[in-house]
Amino acid sequence: MSKPKPSTLTILFIVVVVAALLGPQVSEQAHGQQWKIAFESGREGDSDIYLVNPDGSNLQRLTKGKNAWEPDWSPDRSQILVASTLHGGEDEVYVMDADGSNMRRLTHTPGEGTSSWAADWSPDGQKIVFMSNRGGSPPGSDGYDLYVMNADGSNLRQLTRAHGWNAAPAWSPDGDHIAFGSYDESKGKGDVPPGMGWYRTSPSSPMWRAGIWLIAPDGTGPRRLINHGERPSWSPDGKKIAFASSHHAGEQQTDTDIEIYVMDVDGANIQRLTHRPGADGNPDWSPDGTKIVFNFYGEDGTGEEVGLWLIGADGMNLRRLTAGGRNEGHANW
Repeated sequence: MSKPKPSTLTILFIVVVVAALLGPQVSEQAHGQQWKIAFESGREGDSDIYLVNPDGSNLQRLTKGKNAWEPDWSPDRSQILVASTLHGGEDEVYVMDADGSNMRRLTHTPGEGTSSWAADWSPDGQKIVFMSNRGGSPPGSDGYDLYVMNADGSNLRQLTRAHGWNAAPAWSPDGDHIAFGSYDESKGKGDVPPGMGWYRTSPSSPMWRAGIWLIAPDGTGPRRLINHGERPSWSPDGKKIAFASSHHAGEQQTDTDIEIYVMDVDGANIQRLTHRPGADGNPDWSPDGTKIVFNFYGEDGTGEEVGLWLIGADGMNLRRLTAGGRNEGHANW
């Protein structure tokens, strides 16, 4: 007598159970080995965009001679935003396909000496937030503000109105908030009214004394989370924000003692992850939320010898990912 064959429902039940049991392992493998990290590097001359596996293997150069930096993956991983001077002027926001091809310009910033950069996608991939100094009178005279546009560059609108710098926006995973760094140059710290800010990319500047703020995508409800923080990055579940700061130094901050921190989204429960001489910056979470990639500016903070590093979200397992030399960083997972 032959044994009865399992029903379709039985097979489906077994598949679901196995998938549930193996889900965390499969997810970790997908995020850890297949989700490549995009970053900028000047290891071969001009700044270009590269990809690397989270274990440091399979380094791939995406662009050549594009003077591109600050990559940002689209939510579906099909495109990458970058800042570039490909057109021959100041920085503008561009987008390219995931293989580095089909690079096209999205912003056309009016005014001499003006620029647009540090772009980030909305979670649905329909909009892009970025920083620009186009809004002064004349343009470029009043620092940087945040702007939002459609993914094709249309429907531009201004979010903040600064007399300093508002910078490095990061869209929350639920789409409800945008985190950013803000600095008031006249006051010299990040404890400032809404709409004030100051920012630079070099660690030897007051950007490291900025504060981290939240604002709604329509420009309403700005509120400060913390002083002494910059380059916010949301955890994938939207519950925490990683950032770079001299928070441990209080008012006695230096440009060469910058560490990576994590806090809750309300600014509470601040945890320091790195503890070493030098300047760490530009943190970004792994897709599974277990690791953070960031760049190291060197012990003197000059950026002469930089590279990418990885650390666990709990501050454990610090390890080097790349060692490409000057101007390597702004990683996006």
